[in-house]
Amino acid sequence: MSSSSTPLASVSARFVHVVIDWLLCLVPIKILQYTGALDVLPNISLGGVTAGPSAYTAVLFWIYTAVMLTASTRTFGMKWMGIECISAEDSRPIGFGRALLRAILTSLVLPAVPALFDQYGRGLHDRAAGSVMVQAVKDS
Repeated sequence: MSSSSTPLASVSARFVHVVIDWLLCLVPIKILQYTGALDVLPNISLGGVTAGPSAYTAVLFWIYTAVMLTASTRTFGMKWMGIECISAEDSRPIGFGRALLRAILTSLVLPAVPALFDQYGRGLHDRAAGSVMVQAVKDS
């Protein structure tokens, strides 16, 4: 793993960044729900079960995370916590497909549990995406 020279992100910083990023996605959905704007959008149905505003929050989180990690190595939550998500192979941004996979698995929460037992602090979402969370080299 090429990131061995860069200090790993702490579990607490990783957790807080997810909370920050989720809230950044939740707030606009709640505003749309409050104003009635969500009423004009189609219901999201997963396996015959119609999902409410939480499904829109999840989809927004997935897209937001994938776009941010494609453009750079950080979401706003990661930036505020001074951490970044990089490729475990070459320390570069992970790209849209891997970032989207990582975001979807992150939103399931359970994939994060193995991070407590991995020497690089990687959960299933990081392993599947080939990524690792490290302290940001520069805070810009």
